[in-house]
Amino acid sequence: MLGIVKAMCDPGVREAIRGMAGRALTVAQFALLAALALSVPARRPPWPAVGLLTVAIALGVWALRTMHWKRLSVWPEPKRNTALVCSGPYRWIRHPMYTAAALAAAGLALHAGGLARWLTWLVLVTVLAAKSRLEERHLAERFPEYREYAARTWRWLPGIW
Repeated sequence: MLGIVKAMCDPGVREAIRGMAGRALTVAQFALLAALALSVPARRPPWPAVGLLTVAIALGVWALRTMHWKRLSVWPEPKRNTALVCSGPYRWIRHPMYTAAALAAAGLALHAGGLARWLTWLVLVTVLAAKSRLEERHLAERFPEYREYAARTWRWLPGIW
């Protein structure tokens, strides 16, 4: 038991565990999104679903354009030669791409309907929340100014969370 405790105190072991957790959360994120996307029926979606999907796509595209492809990573660890992005949608929310994914998934669940789709959406939001917290730990370690940025911005939704 003492050996396990000592190993957990080793920074290299802790970092490896965090890396595995980040990979698992990312795989779960994409699997849940795919499950929702593949369950959509071939009928016209209701207007609220179209609205959610439209907002999600617009926010996602804006966030991607602001982030630039060179900085983008699907993993919670930031790339080595990157800078903290605080412009575009990042002025107000720290994770606009997660917000876009959650909104798009809500639109898909609304279109497909059923308790199973909404439970899938809820699990996805839980996975994204855990992944965003892990990502914020990495960002705070990498960028000294991140804590100040986090204090003045919302995590996902301005005025709510």
